[in-house]
Amino acid sequence: MSKVLVVDDDPGIALLLKRIISKKGHEIVTAGNGWEGLKMAQQEIPDLIFTDVRMPDLGGVELAGFLKADPSLQHIPVIILSGTAFLLELEKTSADDILTKPFDLKSVYAMLERYLGPGTNPGAPQNKEPLKDHKKEGPNLEGEGTDSNYPSVSEPSQGFTNH
Repeated sequence: MSKVLVVDDDPGIALLLKRIISKKGHEIVTAGNGWEGLKMAQQEIPDLIFTDVRMPDLGGVELAGFLKADPSLQHIPVIILSGTAFLLELEKTSADDILTKPFDLKSVYAMLERYLGPGTNPGAPQNKEPLKDHKKEGPNLEGEGTDSNYPSVSEPSQGFTNH
């Protein structure tokens, strides 16, 4: 079982990702802001990190930079969550990939498989090239390009609480 860190100041997004990722058998740890995420990464040494691009204290791009500058954490893949991914150039960040909001189950599962291996076997061979088809080049209308059998989420969420 792999350990995944989710860093997001929106408790609804964090809870949704926690539910989606735990269905694949991975252990989840969460942090509510960038600095807490950095501290949690240092303590827990996760196998994969999802981080929101925009947070009030330390955003995902900056967090990825700190993580990749730390020799004990630089091996951890970092995926930035963004509703404005078309404004980001992956090559200009320290992140390994970008997941566009709204995201669906298939997109999250594809990221998990790409960076942690098929199923729950983190030791399986992996292709860690960025998932270019998950980076949208323009604004995405709610539900556009998603399978209707999979829920999508956009930012910000309302009415969710993190337990």
